[in-house]
Amino acid sequence: MRVIRAARFAGLAALLALALGGTVLQPGLAVAEAWEPRQAWLQRHGLRWMGGGWLGLVAVFAWMVFLVALMHHYVPAHRIATHLQMGLMLMGALLLVVGILVWMGVLPAVEDGATVLLVDRLALTLMGGGLFMAGAVTAWIGLDLGRLQKLPWRWLWPGILAGLATTPSPFLLPGGAHLTMALALWIVWCGVFAFRRRLPPPFPEYQAEAGK
Repeated sequence: MRVIRAARFAGLAALLALALGGTVLQPGLAVAEAWEPRQAWLQRHGLRWMGGGWLGLVAVFAWMVFLVALMHHYVPAHRIATHLQMGLMLMGALLLVVGILVWMGVLPAVEDGATVLLVDRLALTLMGGGLFMAGAVTAWIGLDLGRLQKLPWRWLWPGILAGLATTPSPFLLPGGAHLTMALALWIVWCGVFAFRRRLPPPFPEYQAEAGK
């Protein structure tokens, strides 16, 4: 997938996740509230909760697609740093996927408040670890692209800041203010690429030599 299309896909998925998470799915995400109203909402809106979980999985996949497209286009694949970035990305995505699946599939079946605390803690721990790794690798890739002089720094700062805003997740969840800011920055970063028709060439020095 081309970088521009990947950016559009990732930006749209993040925008939908941000919009639905802050409105339609908010009663189910209210971890700090009493369990009884939350349980009643989950029982009435099970399909909506499942749909939100699948949207979360799509957003994780879209995040990976955009970063992989950027790396494939601009970063040499043989570097050790590139392999480490890919490994960290995969570990972060795996933790996020498992955490979302636990919340999506197990939480609606819980009946007592004691069990819901365990399910919430398990899901948030998995997602907190996944978000930490995802934020770290996002910021790392952005800094790497700037250090390699592949893209202008002004194009990269939204992604770097989005990654940095995500890394405190293990310590801040279930609070979501930092994730709202991170998603907004991520959407801005995707927009930097999504509305362009052409991108800088990955290896301009080779093109310059070929034109001589």
